[in-house]
Amino acid sequence: MPQGMRIAQITDTHLLDPKTADRQQAARRIADFEKTVEAINALPEPPDVVVHSGDIAHDAKPREYGLAREILSQLQVPVFTTLGNRDRRPAFREVFARDGYLPDPGNPDGFAQYAIDIAGVRLVAVDTLQLGSRRGEICPERHALAEQLITAAGTKPVVIFMHHPPLRVPGMNWPMFDDEPAAARFLEMVKRHRQVVHILSGHTHRADVIATGGPPVSIMSAVATELRIDDFPESRVSVPVFHVHDVEVFDPCHRHADVITTVYSAA
Repeated sequence: MPQGMRIAQITDTHLLDPKTADRQQAARRIADFEKTVEAINALPEPPDVVVHSGDIAHDAKPREYGLAREILSQLQVPVFTTLGNRDRRPAFREVFARDGYLPDPGNPDGFAQYAIDIAGVRLVAVDTLQLGSRRGEICPERHALAEQLITAAGTKPVVIFMHHPPLRVPGMNWPMFDDEPAAARFLEMVKRHRQVVHILSGHTHRADVIATGGPPVSIMSAVATELRIDDFPESRVSVPVFHVHDVEVFDPCHRHADVITTVYSAA
């Protein structure tokens, strides 16, 4: 009988401060986020962990992160986060460093890049934030740190979560990274480590799964329903969705694991 981990993924909540932003827009994004958390809590088979793969806040204000942390605190399982292009490290760390999983908590500019071991699986967060750009960045330091975190897993299956997909996305005519060769080197490094079984991402506001010749890259649409560019039926346009990834480990000694992704609606 396989063992493993159930991961619920949230991404691209783009929270706004209702005191300074358009109140109706801010209220809609808060409601989308809250409905998603309520739906995750109501799953008949609860996840082991929830990850937020970035663009937590829209304007990267401390109040937006405080609101996000307050909503995430309603989840009944551990929560881990990393950064998207709309996020900013100092404000994010000011709020989330107290949760204890971020490395170097005293450094306001430190990368949100770390590993967590749960249920026989290692989660690796990769920080792709590039200041001043909507595109991602994987500098040599982050590349090396990611490889260290993956290698340290030994034979445990590894699931990476990051904001920007580390490759070109079919149907989109712009790159995810300014330095595409660096992203390609990152993906090739990941593919060399056979214990990596899946890469979770967001950013595009449109769901997809992309084969790589190694671990698949799954892309989740935005929780913020007004920002999605997927084609949804009219009855579902205003209903947030989230992903649940079931990591089934069949043979940990030989790194044999499968990941099954299911899309849930927060109706």
